[in-house]
Amino acid sequence: MTGDRGRITLWGVEIFVAMAEEGSVSGAARRLGASLSAVSQQLSNLERALGVPLLVRAARPI
Repeated sequence: MTGDRGRITLWGVEIFVAMAEEGSVSGAARRLGASLSAVSQQLSNLERALGVPLLVRAARPI
């Protein structure tokens, strides 16, 4: 399940699971000892590889 869209990696799946369990990107990053940008990038890579969005993104008002 790779193709032109990208590769599915174990790290990407681990990040997705951590995000689902923690409820946030920052919680997943903290739990995994990774930067926010690394977690976001891996999620984007996984979504691209699967060809579907995995999370509903909601902007919080500032």
